[in-house]
Amino acid sequence: MKKVPGLPGHWWRRAKEANRSAPLSTPFYGVWDSVARFAAEIRTNSAFILKALADEKLATAKLYSIEWCKDCEQGALIPDELRPQFVPLRGKVEDFARSDELPSCIDMFLHDSSHSYRHMLWEFRQFWQRLRDGGLLVSHDVHMNAAFPEFVAKTYTDDKKTGRRDAQRTSHYEWGRWGYIGFVTKKINAQ
Repeated sequence: MKKVPGLPGHWWRRAKEANRSAPLSTPFYGVWDSVARFAAEIRTNSAFILKALADEKLATAKLYSIEWCKDCEQGALIPDELRPQFVPLRGKVEDFARSDELPSCIDMFLHDSSHSYRHMLWEFRQFWQRLRDGGLLVSHDVHMNAAFPEFVAKTYTDDKKTGRRDAQRTSHYEWGRWGYIGFVTKKINAQ
């Protein structure tokens, strides 16, 4: 692993040490250590997601990357051996969301495009529908506006009598924020 510019030394060492001992399953209470490692990797480029797919031998999994700007070299840092699972799409995310070019069921959605309140909230709502049970919605730059906390609040339901979380009607298992990155784990069985 290369050192990530701008990442504090203690987080870098933690991510590097965690990569040496990767447990196969992580209980919910330990998921944030894994999320911190994952976030450190996301801060570099999509190659890390593709490497994770390869390491886990998920040969049929794909990473879809939507880029509107024609000047952006999509996937320029991805090594050739990881490219077969990379699906670059050029155009507006709104157009792809309406078409059948994106999968109807996904394991993870990573927002790192326009950071306007309206666009972020739209993407969260749109791709939340496609996430499977246990799927992860990840957003970069959640500090830019209130879209992320508002979205999390909309997926949360409290019991009217106790004021505590109503697990039967809340549509996420848990959520959190690490630095500028926010995470929400989807729960399908909410009523």
